[in-house]
Amino acid sequence: MKRLMAIAMAALLALTGAAGAAQTGAGGENFAGWMTQAVIEWLNTNMDTGGGAIESMDVSLPAAYTPPEGYDAFDISLPNQNLKGEKVFLLITFSKEGRAVSRTNAIASVKVRRPVAVAARPIERGRLLTAEDITIETRITGPFADDLAADAAQAVGRAAERAMRAGAPVRKSYLATPKLVRAGDMVKLVAARGAMRISVLAQAREDGNEGDWVKVVNLESNKAVTARVSGPGEATVDF
Repeated sequence: MKRLMAIAMAALLALTGAAGAAQTGAGGENFAGWMTQAVIEWLNTNMDTGGGAIESMDVSLPAAYTPPEGYDAFDISLPNQNLKGEKVFLLITFSKEGRAVSRTNAIASVKVRRPVAVAARPIERGRLLTAEDITIETRITGPFADDLAADAAQAVGRAAERAMRAGAPVRKSYLATPKLVRAGDMVKLVAARGAMRISVLAQAREDGNEGDWVKVVNLESNKAVTARVSGPGEATVDF
């Protein structure tokens, strides 16, 4: 996630009314003031909040930094980073005649108000989620919340890969496509050869999705075989 935005110096300085001091690289409160405003404007324009609304934003700049003399433009960019939490690390590059002459960093603490799917009750590991398991609440989160389910449709019908307490946000990384065959399930074991198919009842000893090879026990012969999952509650073996 990398975005670049060239911000015209003349327009920004006219907006803030700080043209003279900024062009001389005065720094201090004047530089911090209009640069903070520039970062806020950049974030409001470029930050992907995933349908949420920015609740608050607090920008910190290096206290001792002084912009270079004679620069005529600057860029604000979002380098590749660990996109978690509410901290946003920005790179500010000052240029003169198209060449970078100085760089500094800014840190923004951003809070976003957004809809979040949360567990309506305790959810045990392995449970297939239903609409009754999910409720939608408005929560304050950091700006990077791609892993949070935003509605029930992103969770219902999925399997919980870890337990969740009631009220906990439902994370997409906690969910998985449910297995077509689960260990302990009774399955139809199909022996196939050309057009010939014979089926018997078997018990799965391993979880599996379509195409996976799992161990099953033929309940008639009590023999274990390895079969390929071919559908919900079904495994096939060639003979």
